[in-house]
Amino acid sequence: MTSQDSRRATVVWGTGNMGRAAIRAVAAHPELKLVDVIVQNPDKVGKDAGDLADLGYQLGVAASSDVAAVLQRSPAAVVYTASGDIRPDDALVDIRRALAAGATVVTPSIYPLYDPRNAPAELLHPLQQTAVSGEASLLVTGIDPGWGNDILPVIMTGLASTIDQIRCQEIFDYSTYDQPDAVRYLVGFGQPMDEVPPMVAPTVPTMVWGGQIRMIARALGVTLDEVRETVDRVPLEQTVTNAMGTFEAGTQGGLRFEVQGIVGGKPLIIIEHITRIDAGVAPDWPSPPDGGAGAHKVVLEGRPRIEVNIEATDEGGNRAAGGNATAAARLVNAIPWLLDAAPGVYDAFDVPLSPAVGRLGLTKTIQAQHQHQHQHQHQHQQLQQQIQEQQVGADLMIIDIPAGKHPVMYVWGEMVPGIGPAAANFSQKVYEDTTLGLREFEAARLRMAQINGCVFCQDWRTEMDGQEVEDGFDQAVINWRSTTDLDSRAKLAAEYSERYALDHHGLDPEFWLRMKAHYSDAEIVELSMCLGAWLAFGRLNHVLGLDAACVLPAQSDS
Repeated sequence: MTSQDSRRATVVWGTGNMGRAAIRAVAAHPELKLVDVIVQNPDKVGKDAGDLADLGYQLGVAASSDVAAVLQRSPAAVVYTASGDIRPDDALVDIRRALAAGATVVTPSIYPLYDPRNAPAELLHPLQQTAVSGEASLLVTGIDPGWGNDILPVIMTGLASTIDQIRCQEIFDYSTYDQPDAVRYLVGFGQPMDEVPPMVAPTVPTMVWGGQIRMIARALGVTLDEVRETVDRVPLEQTVTNAMGTFEAGTQGGLRFEVQGIVGGKPLIIIEHITRIDAGVAPDWPSPPDGGAGAHKVVLEGRPRIEVNIEATDEGGNRAAGGNATAAARLVNAIPWLLDAAPGVYDAFDVPLSPAVGRLGLTKTIQAQHQHQHQHQHQHQQLQQQIQEQQVGADLMIIDIPAGKHPVMYVWGEMVPGIGPAAANFSQKVYEDTTLGLREFEAARLRMAQINGCVFCQDWRTEMDGQEVEDGFDQAVINWRSTTDLDSRAKLAAEYSERYALDHHGLDPEFWLRMKAHYSDAEIVELSMCLGAWLAFGRLNHVLGLDAACVLPAQSDS
């Protein structure tokens, strides 16, 4: 088992169909640690990654739209799942930005780079230069195009004596594919039959899938005469409605095309897509063997004839989600190998398949562990709410306090005279003699108070030179991963406080590099001592119920 402090910090960029699966794959990988999630939709900012990925439990990682801040934290790897179908230039800019920040990138989003050896020089060379200068690597692959029509068919050829033809098929009912813009305007479903969909415009299928044809040919040691394309389209015979809306009769309802690798004048390497917007379209076309919504198939004609059908499901039995999950896992599982490899741009044949070491039989175990953690957090929140609702906390205190005695003064000053006053003096010195700035001091202190559940400490505001932090600062501290209201030092202080309290074994070299970039050694030691005081004394007050008795006027008036 990989230790907590050696896991590689990993970011997932994008939380659509692929991004959800990538979050799940990173969260389960024993060598990786999900540290950030980048989103574009403002409605997703601040949401927990576990909720966005439909995990059923939270991961403690809040989504952020601040790309610069995320990359400034120097993650080891980025899983880039934002779509490149209709925004390839933007995707390229994002990927180069991550590489320049020193992050290894895995992505399915740039089709010409599935086969980098034959990619246009004007596309490949800038990425190669950025990867080398950033000491990072890039792998672009997926499922189709991807493992379903590069490594899988090539592995299968190792089981054959002779091969007459290789055919890779994707057979899918796109009504289950939750990406309406791509389904309608890229694939062309629901559009007039006299309009050619962009996905099958001349040369586009070769641009997308030709790389896999060339890679298979390269693996088998054959030379291609050329790469050809064939396209067949059929209209809907009746209007259908699904989760993406209404698709009118007479518009495109089925699309079938082939990308053919011609060897010796014959199509010997074929990638074929058979797609429908409704299961009743083109009943004479091939369908998944089990009659389901989708499958990937590889057929080797020869001796022996070999046929492999892949039917993956996820997110409640959805076939499209299952395919996306396999593509995401292929990318995520490649990250450790890429991080140990020389900087550069790699293809799917360069990067070996990585077995799921440390994950056998753990699906329910991991879920149960996280659900238990989530339940514990929920119970903690309920207890905190209960304390806040008490106007006096005598019924919550563990210690019997004599009548007329102030609970805090009695416990700290009289009950243990040899220790209590000394501890109180140390606690006071943290405030009197600190050299830290107000914002980082309060960020660290408030985050610890929030974790401890100390009501008094959360309500208290430290004053320095007549100044206090602004209203709402405490909420910014809670959301330190995604907020724009904290500077780098304050964010690091909040992060250190949280990890000091909850994950001190996970304070890895990457974290200390960031700390040392913003804090001197003396400041780190001072902040550590402050955190030690707040952790110990805050919990002492909380478990004994003293924080409920020490109510500030702002609380007693409510």
